[in-house]
Amino acid sequence: MAGMARVLLVEDQIEVANALGGFLQQYGYAVTHASTGLVALEHFFAGQFDVLLLDIMLPGITGLEVLRQVRSQSQVPVLVVTARSDEREILEGFSLGADDYIQKPFRMLEVLARLQAVLRRSQSHTSAVLMLHDLKLDLAERSAMQNGKKLDFTSAEFELLLRFLQHPNRVFTRSELVDCLGREDTLERTVDTHIKNLRRKLGEQHRISTVFGVGYRYAA
Repeated sequence: MAGMARVLLVEDQIEVANALGGFLQQYGYAVTHASTGLVALEHFFAGQFDVLLLDIMLPGITGLEVLRQVRSQSQVPVLVVTARSDEREILEGFSLGADDYIQKPFRMLEVLARLQAVLRRSQSHTSAVLMLHDLKLDLAERSAMQNGKKLDFTSAEFELLLRFLQHPNRVFTRSELVDCLGREDTLERTVDTHIKNLRRKLGEQHRISTVFGVGYRYAA
């Protein structure tokens, strides 16, 4: 199923990296390991990867700083890994452009499922093109254009925008938008962070309004 998808695994615990890397290779993933944030950036900008599995707690520069630098040049799917249950840290990862998160200690099959989910979202092969006003979404390329200019969205942001454009003026509850992202344990506050990022990237001409006590609506 992976189709030799290329994974950059950023993990400073060698035993964890060896076990997880070996497990993913059994399922057809090509895994490159980096044990520090600096080495991860060197690998990333020197090669081509389909997904990053990025631990937050790293020696030297943190995983969040790695994510910040990756997002400055790429929209490759990123799953952050955290040993903490600190909601603020998770939300900070999403605000920087993470697509999903996994909490340690994790189960190998959970990691596999998360990787497959973000890859499906980022590599969907439908041929549909959706246009509304000055926005054009190409579902095959998972790309968005506004007045001929490319907009960079994370996989999660793209999913939410697609849902809004498919149903303009409809009010979506936060729970419905969580379901749209494809994982049951997503925090509803995470949706708020994605909406904030969408508003910033789209500009004032595309209004995603807050319906207090309910959720959000895209005003066509």
